[in-house]
Amino acid sequence: MTKITNFKPETLAADNRALNRLNQALQDKVRELESVNNDLNNLLLSSEVATLFLDPELRLRRFTPASDALFDLGPTAIGRPVSDLQARFDSAGLLADACAVLAGQSPAAREVATDNGRWFSLRLRPYRTPSEPIAGVVASFSDCTASRLAEQRYRETLGRLKRHMDNSPVASMEWDIKGRLLGWSPAAERILGWNEQAVIGQTLEELCLVHAADRDHMRSVREALFRGEFEHNRIPVRNRRADGRMIWCEWYNSALHDSAGQLVSILSLVVDVTERQALEDNLRNTTARLAEADRRKNAFLALLGHELRNPLAPVRSTLDALALTPQPDSSTYKQAVCRIDRQMRHLERLVQDLLDAARINRSAIVLRRQSEDLAALARETVEALANPLAERAHRLELELPNDPVWVQGDATRLVQVLTNLLDNAIKYTEPGGQIHLSLNCQDGQVCLSITDTGQGIAAEDQHWLFDAFTRGAEDRVGRESGLGIGLALVRQLVELHQGRVEAHSAGVGCGATFNVWLPVAEVASDAPNGTEPPESQRDTAPELSGQPALRARRVMVVDDEPEILEATAVLLRALGHQVQTAATGAEALERIGTDAPEIVFLDVGLPDMDGLELARHLANWPQRRGLRLVAVSGYSLVEQPEATELFDDQLLKPAGRQDFERVLAVE
Repeated sequence: MTKITNFKPETLAADNRALNRLNQALQDKVRELESVNNDLNNLLLSSEVATLFLDPELRLRRFTPASDALFDLGPTAIGRPVSDLQARFDSAGLLADACAVLAGQSPAAREVATDNGRWFSLRLRPYRTPSEPIAGVVASFSDCTASRLAEQRYRETLGRLKRHMDNSPVASMEWDIKGRLLGWSPAAERILGWNEQAVIGQTLEELCLVHAADRDHMRSVREALFRGEFEHNRIPVRNRRADGRMIWCEWYNSALHDSAGQLVSILSLVVDVTERQALEDNLRNTTARLAEADRRKNAFLALLGHELRNPLAPVRSTLDALALTPQPDSSTYKQAVCRIDRQMRHLERLVQDLLDAARINRSAIVLRRQSEDLAALARETVEALANPLAERAHRLELELPNDPVWVQGDATRLVQVLTNLLDNAIKYTEPGGQIHLSLNCQDGQVCLSITDTGQGIAAEDQHWLFDAFTRGAEDRVGRESGLGIGLALVRQLVELHQGRVEAHSAGVGCGATFNVWLPVAEVASDAPNGTEPPESQRDTAPELSGQPALRARRVMVVDDEPEILEATAVLLRALGHQVQTAATGAEALERIGTDAPEIVFLDVGLPDMDGLELARHLANWPQRRGLRLVAVSGYSLVEQPEATELFDDQLLKPAGRQDFERVLAVE
């Protein structure tokens, strides 16, 4: 029989209230769980990360909508093994990684590529519950296509940059705060010779990479970079290659610091500038030479004015004195004429030196080579300079062989060489000095040596002694005349004869020796019996009296300068000749046809037609055979083959009495 327990009403009411409270709490919890569940569902639905939730048997428990991008999932996918799912990527490793996670191994991560070219970052982690540490697996797939493509572009960019750096002519090297090399590009190997394995970890000092003279400067620049005094700099230094050869390089250094301001490393870009440095050195030297040449030019122009005025001064004074003396006596008149003649010859020599220098510089000198006796030329030059030697009371010693010393050369130019050298010895030796001239043959060469006891040559002047427009000795003395081109002409003329000239002096006050070396020539059939010195070497005064020895000739003078035309006509009439004049080429052609002169002195530079054109007209005339056509010009026509055919002779301006008499004497 059942025992019935009697409950008091108060107890039942209390229990009922407790049950109501419990029921309300459960309902609140259910609502809370529903809210959490809704939040989780919305989170999964809104997530762009593809996520699979797998149970311990690796069956699909849940997935996010984004998983459709990786798997063919449908309503029936829940509960299916993950191995049965149709994936859009190679899922062979997915099952193995999931098993490993279930076995308690570390979470797995990898990147997978889908068949449509997208990339996902796959991560597998344990599915944990409060009661079970591993109750399944969570597989999440994050779309990393953008970052993967960015990384690929970055790698490609780095690859291109590396190829550029490898092929660049600019070497790159990286070194740390202690100066140890961390990086060494192929260009660095090409420029400096060491390969990367040989230099990594070494310092610049250990490699002796920097020239000893530049090491302190390089070290100070590097330390300033280390201290952060500047972020980058440029420094040219000399570097030693692995083979020991020195080259010029330009270093561009920059410092890299971390976010805390600490130095990470130094990057140096190095360019081989050896050729550029050579060009810059050459440019500097050229600039210096041009500046020196400009200085010499200005000095020469000032000197030229001085030297031209010197002979003009006595000429002007003498002419003024004659003008003030209505009837000078014969002695005064003769002295005046001799003085003017000497100064005019001095002017002629100055002008002739200038013209010779210009012709040599433009390679317009033509040597009339034949066999010449150099000993005879030396004797004749000494005779021509007898007066200057006597005026300064020098003692001249000659050591010349009795037998001829034959050379192939131009007598006029060889005499010019001898005259310039001997004239220098006379001028720069104090009165009463001694000059020694000798001639010796050895080893197929003849050596002409002129030694004096004069002022000598300073050591610093000897290297440019034979340059044009330099007057070291004159500047020192301050009283000798000259344009400073005499020795330059000597060297150039000697070299045209395949010879060489040397100067030796122990210094100022010790005298000097000049040696001229020329090749000895075989004795030839064209060897002359003697050589007449050029007109510029004659130092005789003109005859002042006596009747002309030449027969009177019919002469025409053609010149567009009225003063020259009149003066030449007066001179020729004074010599006893019949003279006609013409100022233009057209007038000359007309008068030659009507007056039939025997000799025509023709200025080459006429205004209407030049002398060559007029000579061409005359070449076709029948009377040309009986006409002697003489060119008169300030320029030598020897270098113009046509001129030598069109003219019978030439006179160089200024032509004097002896020049005209030589031409007029020819029948």
